[in-house]
Amino acid sequence: MQNTGKLAGLTLFITGASRGIGKAIALKAARDGANIVLAAKTAEPHPKLPGTIYTAAAEVEAAGGKALPCIVDVRSKEAVRAAVQKAVRTFGGIDIVINNASAISLTSTETTDMKRYDLMHNINTRGTFLVSKECLPYLRESKHAHILNISPPLYMQAEYFSNHVAYTMAKYGMSMCVLGMAREYESAHISVNALWPRMIVYTAAVEMLRGQESYPFSRKPEIMADAAYAILSRPPGACTGKFYMDEEVLEEEGIKDFTQYANVPGITLFITGASRGIGKAIALKAARDGANIVLAAKTTEPHPKLPGTIYTAAAEVEAAGGKALPCIVDVRSEEAVRAAVQKAVRTFGGIDIVINNASAISLTPTEETDMKRYDLMHNINTRGTFLVSRECLPYLRKSKHAHILNISPPLNMEPHWFSNHVAYTMAKYGMSMCVLGMAREYENANISVNALWPRTIIFTAAVEMLHGQEGHPFSRKPEIMADAAYAILCRTPGKNTGNFFIDDEVLSEEGITDFTQYACVPENAHMLTPDIFVNEKKSKL
Repeated sequence: MQNTGKLAGLTLFITGASRGIGKAIALKAARDGANIVLAAKTAEPHPKLPGTIYTAAAEVEAAGGKALPCIVDVRSKEAVRAAVQKAVRTFGGIDIVINNASAISLTSTETTDMKRYDLMHNINTRGTFLVSKECLPYLRESKHAHILNISPPLYMQAEYFSNHVAYTMAKYGMSMCVLGMAREYESAHISVNALWPRMIVYTAAVEMLRGQESYPFSRKPEIMADAAYAILSRPPGACTGKFYMDEEVLEEEGIKDFTQYANVPGITLFITGASRGIGKAIALKAARDGANIVLAAKTTEPHPKLPGTIYTAAAEVEAAGGKALPCIVDVRSEEAVRAAVQKAVRTFGGIDIVINNASAISLTPTEETDMKRYDLMHNINTRGTFLVSRECLPYLRKSKHAHILNISPPLNMEPHWFSNHVAYTMAKYGMSMCVLGMAREYENANISVNALWPRTIIFTAAVEMLHGQEGHPFSRKPEIMADAAYAILCRTPGKNTGNFFIDDEVLSEEGITDFTQYACVPENAHMLTPDIFVNEKKSKL
């Protein structure tokens, strides 16, 4: 996003500005020639968190701004007041406040000691209130007064509190400052808003908290800086009390392609059966990160009962922010698979992730399963998975983020999972045996090979054609599988391999405990129909 010069000569007081989002906002404003007060504690380098207020100040000056580094702990009224007064003496006033300083601990109630609770409350909530209060007399005198808190929308839903109540309350305290101060100061023409990222923004602090696993599927701090710049360029008072998401702000500015903000733009996913259902849901989830999506499926013309083609799916992928390559592929054909793989490599330069999702199903007993149906299921499910994986492996070896994820069940060798549909079970278990074998075979190549299966029936067009609408009220949406797949694929390859994941277990590990959002009918979220191959009672859902 190009600078417009609208912040030239204005003074920004930014907390937590020595690194990450705070520093990115400082550098964006500096390119307009703004004055930047870098208010942070970091005067000496941290062993794990690079950057100090002095190194950030040097970058601000190099970008064209004027920098004032101030050692500030936002928990200290004296330190905040001294920095505010120094800023006013140096630059003549304060026009914009960015409350970015934050402390995070995603710990459950019982594992959050009161020292950690106090740290988060005093930096996030109290610190935001204190900095805003100390700056307000000078904001009243400004003709371009803004307060922007880096804090989330006030979603009062249990899932956003569960497992990290203290942290959520601390961040929501920042957002409640927005809600109240926006109304309190609207007549003073002081805009008070919040900004939050749609996706994880990768910073040194995030790396320390989560490791490098989320890096390939996260965004750069510059997306928040550009969104903040757009908000702060607007006339004060016109828009206040808003809870902005970075993407939405930039879309209003005419930006549709977010790949520029991806940390690893160009991660390429080769997804079979991607024209609809679970395959398409995974494609759209990855597309929102700016990934390249190879849509490998047979459907080029609309089916009378199964909506969607590789071309309609490609249009949705592009609209979501990804790059799409629709390929006509019957996974039974070695030539078709090889051609699609080669086209993907020519187009995107390689393949990083393979999703073996294509599947054929016929829940028929042995005597009612003709050999044509047997061959169809074996050749699509088992052989097709083996073939697609084999053709992609030379390129996965070259990738730094190589994953194979098969949409296939745990290998539960119990007779009742075979009885009445022996052929189908063997075909699906063939996909899972590929996981078992290839995970061991390629563990030294840093290629993760895993399986993912739903706890409950996932309602797709194919399921509707097979079972009718009867199962819809007691099913989940494909998005639960997409979110679980995304979580798995964000993990460092090679470390987690040979696993048979269940969708809601994966998401529970990510801190999600309320799954009603995924139910086709939320009121029935606790009465869902278990999927085949999962040893769980309905009462546990």
